[in-house]
Amino acid sequence: MDHPCITPPPQESLAMTADGLSDLPDDLLRRILYFAPAREGASTAVLSRRWPGLWATSGAVNLDTRSYDRAHADGDLFDRRESFLHGAAAALSAAHARGPVQRLAVNVVTESPCEIYAFLHCHADSADEYDMLADVLSNPAAQQVEELRISAAGSVCELSGYHSNFYELSFGTLPGVVPSMALRVLHITNCTELLPPPPGEVFPLLTDLKLLGRTTSVTDLQGIMDAAPQLAGLHLERTRLIGGLEYDEETEDGEQIMIERYGSAAQRSPLSYKVESILLRFGPPALPSVSWNPGQ
Repeated sequence: MDHPCITPPPQESLAMTADGLSDLPDDLLRRILYFAPAREGASTAVLSRRWPGLWATSGAVNLDTRSYDRAHADGDLFDRRESFLHGAAAALSAAHARGPVQRLAVNVVTESPCEIYAFLHCHADSADEYDMLADVLSNPAAQQVEELRISAAGSVCELSGYHSNFYELSFGTLPGVVPSMALRVLHITNCTELLPPPPGEVFPLLTDLKLLGRTTSVTDLQGIMDAAPQLAGLHLERTRLIGGLEYDEETEDGEQIMIERYGSAAQRSPLSYKVESILLRFGPPALPSVSWNPGQ
């Protein structure tokens, strides 16, 4: 399966803005730290006495592999993963000790898609399959997150390129192992395949689903939507839908086909939509996006 290369934003240093941030009131500073990478957030003691406590009570844990790049610049990929997993467990434990973790973000950035797959799915000394995301999400501190963001991207790639084998994810590995009673927001970037949960299992509070840079079948997407009875917003960007679509044989560009299919005949979509709003965006930014209310 092919995927558009969605590149990660640059990681900013907290140290660069420490002086200005230190003068802010606690509530505002806590909100800013809500988005800080966990390793940098945990090390803010060197910047200000106020920061560690505020970060730990923000309710958010943001895990980013780039936080470990410098320490493992010349090291093994699996050594970096071990450091990442150790840091993830420590950050989740520290945050959970101060209160429930409400937001969890996992951002994996390597130089190439092949490294992403190895980082997430390969054992260092075995041919057996490994699921790093399941390892992170199985942490007790992650069981009741309300907002989950998972992303994987190559730091060096062509914006117009397509790559395969980023990572796979099943609803069965989402927080709680069984369907989460707390999850409200789910954003996933560059996932090779997102499998729906078994029939009958639901995510009762999931209202916002955003999928970027992935290939999915209409059947699987329908299964995911059926498992979220309260889903109000579905955002598909650079996502290829397979099956159940009426292709225009004169159009060779698959992304343009999708736009034509959903733009001119949205009312005949093969999906049974229960959501209030849908945003579909395919291909390069220059191509149009399509947004409509399925109920109209």
